[in-house]
Amino acid sequence: MKVLPIIVSLLAGVAFAACGGDDTVAVERVETTSSATATAAETTTVTETVAAPEESPKDFIKRLIERTFDGQFGRTWDDLHPGHQAFVGRSRYEDCMSRAFSDVALSLDRIQVKEVFDDPIDVEGVPERTSKAVTVRAVFSGGEEFTDTAHAVLVDGRWRWVLTPEDLDSYQAGDCPD
Repeated sequence: MKVLPIIVSLLAGVAFAACGGDDTVAVERVETTSSATATAAETTTVTETVAAPEESPKDFIKRLIERTFDGQFGRTWDDLHPGHQAFVGRSRYEDCMSRAFSDVALSLDRIQVKEVFDDPIDVEGVPERTSKAVTVRAVFSGGEEFTDTAHAVLVDGRWRWVLTPEDLDSYQAGDCPD
């Protein structure tokens, strides 16, 4: 597994549910319910206003990337959306990431958030439908850099990131992502 695809994959999965600075955030999620009288499950969209987290989206993504490059994969998993934690356990995630980063010789020089904007999401295992898209530029030792747009959701007052569909498929198949 190459390092830049790992980081691009990580960032492509990260989603922000609200901008910092506001005291409250509107969160939209899908709920599925079934009743004894219904023949099929009913799906409804629920919107609620919740308190904004103290940590800004900018700080969240910086912390996530820094922890990844510091080899703190368990702590990175702790910030994974609970719906995706159900697909890949902490030890499996740590093992896959340790293997992926075993040959990494790059060091992270700086992370710059270029843009934040509203963007709806529809991700397997994630009931939330609102997010912020964040365009991030990361610069590494030796001059390598990349720019990508990432997403994450607000869950119980905390920022959470989500796996890309490709990584989710790999974990569901019992493999580590490429």
